[in-house]
Amino acid sequence: MTATTTYPKSTQWRTSAGPAGVAQHGTAPALIAGDDVDAISMPAAFGALVLAELEIMMLAGPIVADDGSWIFLTQRADTRQPVVPGDLLPLGVRAVPAGTPLATADRRAQAPAIWWTVIGAARRVAYRTRRVA
Repeated sequence: MTATTTYPKSTQWRTSAGPAGVAQHGTAPALIAGDDVDAISMPAAFGALVLAELEIMMLAGPIVADDGSWIFLTQRADTRQPVVPGDLLPLGVRAVPAGTPLATADRRAQAPAIWWTVIGAARRVAYRTRRVA
């Protein structure tokens, strides 16, 4: 696990198990993918559709926007090295590799979504998109 810096509880990212560790990366604190959270990256346009799907289910969680892509922060996946299903790869959906620093989410954001909830929402959007095209 990455060395962590102690921050006041109000600024630590919370998971269902309590505050997550926050590592110092450069000049800003960051979460580390694969430690206390996992993350799923996708193009911003597709991410907006996935977010809308998650909002309908009242399961929207924190997202980090980064250079035309959106990174959905999720609870830890049920495997150490989560794999995105093959049908979502052509749409640009990717698992963020373990060890990747992620921007610290705003403390007012919602709790992280469950990994498979984001994958399920992405599949529903992909299915509807293919039917329309």
